[in-house]
Amino acid sequence: MKKQVVIVGTGGQGVLFATRVIVEAAFVSGWPVISSETHGMAMRGGSVVSQVKIGKYLSPAIEQGQADVLLGLTTEEARSYNYYLKPRGIQVVNAKENGKGTIDAEGIARKMGHPRSGNMIFLGFAARQARLGLAFDKYLEAIEKLSPARFRDQNLAAFRAGWELETAGK
Repeated sequence: MKKQVVIVGTGGQGVLFATRVIVEAAFVSGWPVISSETHGMAMRGGSVVSQVKIGKYLSPAIEQGQADVLLGLTTEEARSYNYYLKPRGIQVVNAKENGKGTIDAEGIARKMGHPRSGNMIFLGFAARQARLGLAFDKYLEAIEKLSPARFRDQNLAAFRAGWELETAGK
């Protein structure tokens, strides 16, 4: 398997944690994985961009038009970084508007009573929709390992909720 994934959002949305979960899930699955991140202005609500390559690659950088998957935690950031996506690549976006490949993860998180779990709901939905090739239980293993104890159950429940959504808007 070879996958190139770009994850974008803004500071405070959990882009880096979501990236770490994907990387760890790939690692515990036995896949070679490398990643890089850019988050210089993240503390001010600026862009956060992570790139993950699963499979045998020599460099973590993804060239324009080469990403298999673009995961956008905001519509604006997904639009801004859409140039990374291959012509037939898969895009999944956290957006209030319903549509193909979209989910209102933050709205669902608020309804669940865990407003800070939007990134894990989004990741659960995106991992299934984007067909990253990693098993559900490997994501759970990664979340369990990486989550602080006080958020572990909440993160696991949020990921499960996102994974179980069949289509956007539910």
